[in-house]
Amino acid sequence: MTSATKTKLRDRYETIKEILQQPNKQVYLVEDSQEYHKLYQLTKFFCQDTKIAQRTLKKFQFELENIKQYNNPQIQRLKDFFCVDQWFCLVQDYIEGESYETIKKKGEWNEYDIVAWLNQTLPVLSLLHRHNISHRNISPENIILVESKKLPVLINFGIGQEIEKYIKGETEQKQAANQQISEQSAQDLRDLATTALTLFTGKDSINLYNANTKQLRWEQIPLLSDRRQEVFSWILEEDSEQNSLTADAISQRLNTVLPPKMALEIAPLVWKLLFWGVGGTILLFILGIGLVSLRNSISSSADKSPVFEAPEPQLSTSIESPPPEIPEEPKVELYHSNLIPVGSFNFYERGLGKNVSYVREDNIMIGAVYNAQEPNRFTCFEATIGQYNVDVQWRGNLDLIGRSGQSLNRSYSISAFTADNSTPRSGLDNTDAVRECQNQ
Repeated sequence: MTSATKTKLRDRYETIKEILQQPNKQVYLVEDSQEYHKLYQLTKFFCQDTKIAQRTLKKFQFELENIKQYNNPQIQRLKDFFCVDQWFCLVQDYIEGESYETIKKKGEWNEYDIVAWLNQTLPVLSLLHRHNISHRNISPENIILVESKKLPVLINFGIGQEIEKYIKGETEQKQAANQQISEQSAQDLRDLATTALTLFTGKDSINLYNANTKQLRWEQIPLLSDRRQEVFSWILEEDSEQNSLTADAISQRLNTVLPPKMALEIAPLVWKLLFWGVGGTILLFILGIGLVSLRNSISSSADKSPVFEAPEPQLSTSIESPPPEIPEEPKVELYHSNLIPVGSFNFYERGLGKNVSYVREDNIMIGAVYNAQEPNRFTCFEATIGQYNVDVQWRGNLDLIGRSGQSLNRSYSISAFTADNSTPRSGLDNTDAVRECQNQ
């Protein structure tokens, strides 16, 4: 490395080490002497002359200023951009961590891993897209797991590639200007979904999805539930309007376990109540008619007989009095939720995607987490909901929430534990499990 390279750029960015060296692009780890020697990533694009460098600055200045104003822990922040002689320069946060391309090679994820991961990344894209910013370069290589944050961080925005192509003259300004933000945002979401499937299977995206035909190779994606297949098919295979394909819409579908048609079904408890209510009324009506007919028949026979006068039969008090009440199941006045009763974020027990039935009275909530296919295998929980925090005691089969043992006490913030995150409806899907949890 030459002494010129070691000099401070703009009298503040001093080179620490070289990261990448190409004919028209150089990347360095630099130290900012004006900011307590904080480390940054400096990317330099070589232009043929200073006029091209200035023209590049003018073309991308608006978008770069827009990106620069966002300081989110899951986005590689753009600190500065400028021209120095024949170089166009970007200064960004230096992100240390492990790329998801490397993590993918360590082993396949299960379905709840990718749901939790998407619930960490979708809100970031939602934020960017709401402000007309798209990433345009999402892939396992460009998402980093930062160990200190325990969060995925988006790096290497596609604008860097566009700058490089523009300087080389490979992309006309008119083509770039006509690219619609809705199309870019929709492509971000498709790329994120494809990345999730590569993590789920451990296979490269080219083996899973044909972007030209918009067809997923489902034979390469085993063990994914039907409901989640519908979600990925909606994102990647269907010709949905770009405006309807949003990060928030995906998150909502992703975290709804039961198919939409289930929302129209009446819960089992309601069916029972309807049966005993309507059916019981009809039964009493028919029984009453039968008793009146029997009494009239006996009276008529007695009037016609010349031999003897039969005493008028006495109707049993048990017939005249109301029939014994049919015992009802214990009342469960609260409601069923088809979402896990925790928020989309910070739920590390991996219970996302399970069914849950529960009852709630005041600030106490008792329920069961289970798979729809195995309603008799469940994990009980009792939550005490405070003003700012929720104390939860998990009991029973903790495997369902990715834990071992028979009990676990955890405390959540209100934002991480959302008890009412679905539309209330009468009845419960798994009343037996809830009652067993109540009796524990």
